[in-house]
Amino acid sequence: MFKRILVALDGSVQSQAALEPARHLAEVSGSELLLVRAVESRLSPSADSYSRELRSCEKYLKRLTQELTEAHIRAGWKVLDAHDDPATNLLWAIEREQPDMVVMTSHSRQGVRRLLHRSVAEKLLGLATCPVLVIGRNCRLLQSYIRQDPDQGGSG
Repeated sequence: MFKRILVALDGSVQSQAALEPARHLAEVSGSELLLVRAVESRLSPSADSYSRELRSCEKYLKRLTQELTEAHIRAGWKVLDAHDDPATNLLWAIEREQPDMVVMTSHSRQGVRRLLHRSVAEKLLGLATCPVLVIGRNCRLLQSYIRQDPDQGGSG
């Protein structure tokens, strides 16, 4: 069924809620999870701050991958260098990594912000070459995951 599932993360508690359904899918299908997160080089004012952000991102992904591995789930990670918008970076990762599915959460913009900027999830649903499972902000799974996290920071 699914051999490789790409899990799109941004460091937020909301995005980490995608790990639960991805983990379940991996358990029942024997899939490998590939955790990805982008580091935005264009927003870093200096090479030093980019380097700090990169190390923080790597530490975050390594921690999550280790937790999955300890639970006997095959997992890997990749940092994306975000030269473009998040959707374009994820589409590039999908093309390069060839996952059988993408799992992600939606931050669900509303009102004028939604009219001006299509969400990353909406863009992926329209352009991805594989199925995309989107966990919406009103999903009970997402709400319970956020309540369980005492940190609420999620940036690892």
